[in-house]
Amino acid sequence: MNYRTLSRVLTASVASMLCLSAHAETLDPVGYWSGHLGFRGKNLQVRILIDAEDGRLSSRLSIPALVYANQPMPIVRDDDQFLSLELPFGLGPVNLAATDMGELTGSQDGLSLRLVRSQVPQYSSVQLNVGADEVKSEGTLYLPEGTEPAPVVVIVAGSGNANRENWSYASWVEYYLALGVGAFVYDRRPDMAPLSDGSIAGIEDHAKDVLDAIGQIRQQTGVDPDRVGISGSSRGAWIAMAVASELPDLAFLLLLSPAAVTPGEQEVTSVLTGMRQDGLGAAALAEARAYLRLYFYVAHTGEGWEILQRAIAAGSGSDWLQYVDQPRAASDLLWWRSNMNFDAIEHLQKIEVPVLALWGERDFISPWADYELKLKSALMAAGNDDVATGVFDRADHRLEIGFGENDAGEWNWFGLAPGVLEMIESFVYRTTPVGSSKFPGTPVSHPEPVGSNACGDQ
Repeated sequence: MNYRTLSRVLTASVASMLCLSAHAETLDPVGYWSGHLGFRGKNLQVRILIDAEDGRLSSRLSIPALVYANQPMPIVRDDDQFLSLELPFGLGPVNLAATDMGELTGSQDGLSLRLVRSQVPQYSSVQLNVGADEVKSEGTLYLPEGTEPAPVVVIVAGSGNANRENWSYASWVEYYLALGVGAFVYDRRPDMAPLSDGSIAGIEDHAKDVLDAIGQIRQQTGVDPDRVGISGSSRGAWIAMAVASELPDLAFLLLLSPAAVTPGEQEVTSVLTGMRQDGLGAAALAEARAYLRLYFYVAHTGEGWEILQRAIAAGSGSDWLQYVDQPRAASDLLWWRSNMNFDAIEHLQKIEVPVLALWGERDFISPWADYELKLKSALMAAGNDDVATGVFDRADHRLEIGFGENDAGEWNWFGLAPGVLEMIESFVYRTTPVGSSKFPGTPVSHPEPVGSNACGDQ
């Protein structure tokens, strides 16, 4: 079962009964709980914050291995003896009983869960308005308690995750705070928001917004201005490249699933790679390639819209058509007009700060085999010899692996591929040395870089 399947299960998640047995009258569930959910010898760390207001309980769930943090989880107290939680991702029901030590433990259907009380993580936050022109975005800077002045990572999200409410973006905040590193997340301006001249913002415009944010972050109390780095994922990796090419004093550049080509070239590579993985033949590949040439010609010039529409109609029923974008109006191509020719190589050749780039071995959107060597070569041209890369076995574009058994018969929880977080942690600690974890229940190690889990190298 892959991540998308698990996500669909979220809407139909199973209510789990937490039986507090005879201790229910004395045990107050309100507080911060941490522990492990186990299955087949593999433990998944979980944290649950239970709160109460006007007699009603609320809860938030964190799963560090998935970088899933502080997400609402429905909770109802039926009476003095029962709590009902709705666990996401099809984790299934687990009945828990309170022990004499005040823990919550239980097992069911091969699953085991143990929770103990922990201290609530402490941090401070500052709201910032950032933007290079009249378009302003709201952002939040989070700083760990007791680490001053703190290093900070500016997190730039990929497509579809460009606001602070999206869990797959905002959850990285807790991960970095647990390392003693501050984090900045922001609501990126909408893709189609026009500039003053009527054009659509391009990657360089988004980079200017981040540059403005970094300038403000470095002035904040509690921030070490010399230890500010940037992390960009997928589309956000292009923005991060553009920022790093302008700031030679950044502490580091972290790239997750980056494409070392233009967005237009990446789209072609992504489509054709996906088609090959699905077994489509040479004829279908040739037709898709011809369509994409026309598609990007229309996007770039604004000419030939009617011809593109005829090409879509002619391809009706063809196997390849489902793999390509089929715009309904000429305005649907405006984003590509502003972004399709962003030159990643040109920016990479100016970057001198430490770089870590990570890919999933099964990522067809940004296939590592097409981009790793190009990225390294471009950075080498900049004289940058502080470059590390990693390719993770069975991981997708989100650097995640599926839920269940792998080809070797080993069972794994869903989440980020083994070694991803460890490699990021090692890189961040090396480039922005910080103290130990400030989040109870979150083990922090300082491993050497693990290199590649599959085909890449260090």
